[in-house]
Amino acid sequence: MRQKLIVISTLLLLCLTLNAQGIREMRAREIEPPTVRELFLSNPEDGGLVIYSTIPNLFFDSNMNSIVKKEENPREGKYRLFLKTMPNQIIIIKSKGYAECHIHIKNLKAQEGRYYALEDISEDVGIGDSQAVVFNVKPADAIITAGGKTFKSGEAQPLKLGKHQVKINKEGYKNIQEIIEVSETSILFNYELEQIDVVLVKFRSQPDGADLYIDNVNKGKTNRDLFLYPGTYSVKLMKDGYISIDGIMEVPDKGPNEFNYSLIKNIASLKINTIQAYAKVYLNNKEVNKNEQIDLTPGTYDLEVRADLFETYRERIDLKAGDNEQRNINLKANYGQIKVVATPSNAQVFINNEEIDSSKLLRLSPGIYQLLIKADSHIDYSEMVEIKLDETLQKSISLSPKYGELMILVNPSDANIQITQNDKIIKSFTGSQIVKDLFEGNYEITAKMSGYKSYKGNINIIDKQRAELNIEMKEGSDTPKVISKNMVFVEGGTFQMGSNEYSREKPIHSVTVSSFFIGKYELTQKEWQEVMGNNPSYFKGDNRPVEKVTWYDAVEFCNKLSEKEGLTPAYTINGDNVSCNWSANGYRLPTEAEWEYAARGGNKSRNYRYSGSNTVGDVAWYSSNSRSQTHDVGTKAANELGIYDMSGNVWEWSWDWYDDSYYSSSPSSNPKGPSSGSCRVNRGGSWVYVDDLCRVALRYYSSPGNSSRNLGFRLVRTFE
Repeated sequence: MRQKLIVISTLLLLCLTLNAQGIREMRAREIEPPTVRELFLSNPEDGGLVIYSTIPNLFFDSNMNSIVKKEENPREGKYRLFLKTMPNQIIIIKSKGYAECHIHIKNLKAQEGRYYALEDISEDVGIGDSQAVVFNVKPADAIITAGGKTFKSGEAQPLKLGKHQVKINKEGYKNIQEIIEVSETSILFNYELEQIDVVLVKFRSQPDGADLYIDNVNKGKTNRDLFLYPGTYSVKLMKDGYISIDGIMEVPDKGPNEFNYSLIKNIASLKINTIQAYAKVYLNNKEVNKNEQIDLTPGTYDLEVRADLFETYRERIDLKAGDNEQRNINLKANYGQIKVVATPSNAQVFINNEEIDSSKLLRLSPGIYQLLIKADSHIDYSEMVEIKLDETLQKSISLSPKYGELMILVNPSDANIQITQNDKIIKSFTGSQIVKDLFEGNYEITAKMSGYKSYKGNINIIDKQRAELNIEMKEGSDTPKVISKNMVFVEGGTFQMGSNEYSREKPIHSVTVSSFFIGKYELTQKEWQEVMGNNPSYFKGDNRPVEKVTWYDAVEFCNKLSEKEGLTPAYTINGDNVSCNWSANGYRLPTEAEWEYAARGGNKSRNYRYSGSNTVGDVAWYSSNSRSQTHDVGTKAANELGIYDMSGNVWEWSWDWYDDSYYSSSPSSNPKGPSSGSCRVNRGGSWVYVDDLCRVALRYYSSPGNSSRNLGFRLVRTFE
């Protein structure tokens, strides 16, 4: 509700003017009091004077020293003076650069207030051009704008004479918008806003979860409901990956109201197809997937498609939201080809010192390259070749061989001689002989004769030279003497270790082991008792395998038995640190490779699944026939070498640390396991396990400090 008060009377008091050049003038004009009058309660016996002015730095005085107190608020242009109630007072108003202005007050009663507008009437402003205007608004914190200015309720500001649009706003109230006219007598405007109630507003978006801003204030995420006052609001919805929505919302005075928004994804799509399968695609120097649709933020992208031996494709692509672009790229070739046929067939071919597959055409960027061809026992060939764009160069090269001679003198003269290289027999003959036209390289020489120990040696043949070898064979036999009735001699050889059944057994790989002796039986409880003076086994019986022994217990037993029999101990034991002297003649545990070679039957192997048979029950005590206990050793059938219980009865400790990565790439000759680890390898299965875990290839493991009623070991000695 607005009230506009009409001016009842106006008293104009012209200020005294100093006619000095450059002095500005001001005048005080009495105005109608506001609806809510000023109170002067702090001085109940005095009256008051309220002055509105935009002139800065005002100073007040009186002719009768009648000013009791001043309350000044220059920022709002409002001044309150408390005056004594005496007749004919003159209030003197001063400001730097202005002539004094006087207000004559004839009579003033206690608690009576007088109201004046102080105006600049200098010629450069124009007398009557502007007036000090005051808006009195309830509630007082409403936002008031008029003539391009913002007012506060009760604040005086100059406005030019004439018509102006006034806007008064406050949340929770009905806004006012109207035209006012400012004149010399119309400078005070009174308004009272009408209070209104909030209405329910529902905000929905697809997809939901967008950040909602009302008049730039975050109101949470959609979907949500809010109570708002009727009126006009700015609305913004933001969500990652989507285009923001900005708009104006008009909330009517009745609800509920629902506003629905559909967000558009802020993406474009791009698909790059390449003919060259090995080409790589880059956007802004970052590799991306080819032949797949890629969602991207709209913008400018530098596309590159690169491939060795092809010219790089480049393009700048501008993507807008909603674009679905595709490129099919066929790179232009930038290579020539070379094909090299080399003799011998095992020759190695190198281009710029990098070996190539000579069975295939090789693509190379145009240029000059070094061609090098090498083969054992042949003279290297080298030349510079030129590769030209879109041309194929073919080269056929035969290497010249390197030959030497070998003169062999053997005693006895009728011994059988065999020359081998890389397990391939090169020549066999009887007695002494000069062998010509041997390719340069290393050869193995073997001499055998009944009643004599076999001779094995190596000789190196050098191009255009004669090597000489004198062989004096010793009487004797290759078969070793029996060192124990319970030890079996295993002649060294090469076998295929592992299987493809379980990952820890892969890959199958070729391994060569030297000759050794291995226990015919698993170590028995009686043998343990005789050396160690105790029996840790769970299942008691002199001829049953000893069990419940740790790996450390086993190596300690090996050393004690060696010392008892006057042999050199194989192990040096320092706490948990154990090292092995592989040339010592004392007892030790088998390596994992020795164990599997012996279990498979050594050089007499018939490739059985279990040690000695493809029928597990013939050779092993396992879960289906053991009656949940160990059995006397040697009561099942032996394998091809006469060794018992290498499948079933008890697991057997080996020397090796367990490591799958070492196993898959171990040395091909006498592997002894990795240098460290956390578990030692177990082999052979036991009475408690199913048949599949008793296979000769099966690998298992235990902590070396672990003991179990199904875990024992068997002995090995190095062949001297």
